[in-house]
Amino acid sequence: MNNSLEEALLKGISPQTQEFYHLYIRHLNGRIFPDKFHEYIQSAYKALKNRESFKTINKYCTFIGSTRSGHSLIASLIDAHPEMVISDELNAIRYLKDGFSQQQHYSLIIKLSQINAQENREMGGYSYGISNQWQGRFRELKVIGDKQGPGATLWLYLNPNLFKSLCTKSKPSSQFIHVIRNPYDTITTLMKKTNLLKKESLNLKYPFYRYLNKKTLDLETTIELYFLLYKAVAGLKEKLNSSKCLDIYYESFIENPKDHLIKICNFLEVEHPSDYLKDCADFVYKSPPKSRHGADWTPKLIDRVRINMEFYPFFSRYSYQN
Repeated sequence: MNNSLEEALLKGISPQTQEFYHLYIRHLNGRIFPDKFHEYIQSAYKALKNRESFKTINKYCTFIGSTRSGHSLIASLIDAHPEMVISDELNAIRYLKDGFSQQQHYSLIIKLSQINAQENREMGGYSYGISNQWQGRFRELKVIGDKQGPGATLWLYLNPNLFKSLCTKSKPSSQFIHVIRNPYDTITTLMKKTNLLKKESLNLKYPFYRYLNKKTLDLETTIELYFLLYKAVAGLKEKLNSSKCLDIYYESFIENPKDHLIKICNFLEVEHPSDYLKDCADFVYKSPPKSRHGADWTPKLIDRVRINMEFYPFFSRYSYQN
């Protein structure tokens, strides 16, 4: 990890937000299966067994950006494609960092995608299972990846050599999807969903979960966390040309999912079958919730977010009012 990058990321950040950040980083470092040796052997066997399927992979897809922005929906729709597999929060970058081979971590992605499909892609109280499509399986594997927006963003930003290695491999080509939602809605939802986590749903052996079980996030801390992450997002995007990173605006996606799915398929260089587009588009609800109205946004806090947004051109379309 690059300490100077981390220092820059945390500059001007309050102690309580730094505490949350450091516990989250420790949590990411610890998010490997308990029996690592067993997982290593099992994934090596699966990699050997599936090696022919891996030969057709052309793109590796990584999500960057904030949680509560629509990543789960869009990743689930991609996973429903017959030529694409996207797991939900494997923390795949960590496996590469810990010495698992490329094909081993492909095997882990496929395994988790299958588990996700068996659970009807249920995440955060929502189900993202798409009937009649290919979640948890594939016809011919051309795209593979993992959805872990904040984790992948921080891993790659704080480990430049890992980012360089991921992006310079000739095959598969690394592609990045950045899902963007109105920051006022994302911050509100992040705060509320974090505070709604129940003790019985948390594995309290992790310090991060013990922290969440005792603390309540307020808007000020959540704003700091959100823009701390976006320093890292901006840092990654500066290193990527436009052909490598696709910005998807969540509200626009909801309004017209079919056209945006075609855009994603073109970006990842796969076909877009008509039945796939129809089933996915039919699944998407028609209006994104404006969760900002469910929190006590003071004029001072609204202005703080507005000022921070001005540093990031991709937020230019957003305000508290729209």
